[in-house]
Amino acid sequence: MEHRKLIKFGNSSFIVSLPNDWIKKNRLKKGDLMYYTLENDGIKFYPEFKEEKELKEANIELSENMDLFRRELISVYIDGYNVVKIKGRNLETNIKNIRNILRNLTSFEIIKQTPELIVVQDFFNIKEVNLKDLIKRMDIITRSMIEDSIEGIVTKENKYEILNDKDTDVNRLSFMLFRVIKSSLKDSLLASKLNMDNLELLDNWLLVVNIEKIADEAKRISRFLRNHSLKVDERKELIKLYNKVKDNYYNAITAYYNNDKKLAKDVYFSHDILIEECNKYFNKYNKGVLGSVVEKLKGLVVHTKEISRIVYS
Repeated sequence: MEHRKLIKFGNSSFIVSLPNDWIKKNRLKKGDLMYYTLENDGIKFYPEFKEEKELKEANIELSENMDLFRRELISVYIDGYNVVKIKGRNLETNIKNIRNILRNLTSFEIIKQTPELIVVQDFFNIKEVNLKDLIKRMDIITRSMIEDSIEGIVTKENKYEILNDKDTDVNRLSFMLFRVIKSSLKDSLLASKLNMDNLELLDNWLLVVNIEKIADEAKRISRFLRNHSLKVDERKELIKLYNKVKDNYYNAITAYYNNDKKLAKDVYFSHDILIEECNKYFNKYNKGVLGSVVEKLKGLVVHTKEISRIVYS
């Protein structure tokens, strides 16, 4: 561990020299502003945020496996690439699929297109990002998905198509959040702009992962039920159970917003009780489609538990 000597400067100040490697890494020069926060374990200094001007370029070959191509494109988006060059022989025949993937990647736009090359550029402005607002938007959509899913059971009018569209919005927000968080973990300038340390960034990463999975579970429950009719008792008890699972998620996310550790622990310890209720429901109505639905409900309970763990730990 290196050390620096504290030097007296004037009548009321002291100075400490900073390592040249750190200055270069953070792209600093004489006269730049520095910020500091007082922490329990000392004092932390942050350089003024400067948006990276250097373009980060990636090359992707369009493969016959569109799912693999989709994963590669999402990966370079999350990794913070500014320019993506897509090459291949079948670009024109697959342009519709490529554009559909790009719609899920906020700020990625096609700027050049030829029969064998598509150039995508990112128009992302990190200065306009508010991590907490994005998470709140993601949560609001996810809540509406759960409510739509339950309403579809109550009214017998399945809302899978509506949920599928909303899930696309949730995915779009999750990809953007992963991009911001991952970039901030690699760049202390971004982290300081967001006013978050690495532990907070990792907590938010886990939060986004679990909210996205909860949205998926709500969508899948409606998908499983869209071509099946339930008996009166099956429907009535399922609605009651689903509402308990919903309220548990609402409590978990409220605990996150308010940093309420007591409420988070209550959610955490309700996990086993809700899982048991799910098992009892399936054992009572042993029916193929209900087995799939119950597994998704249990998934909702598990992901909710993970959100509560983020808060109290």
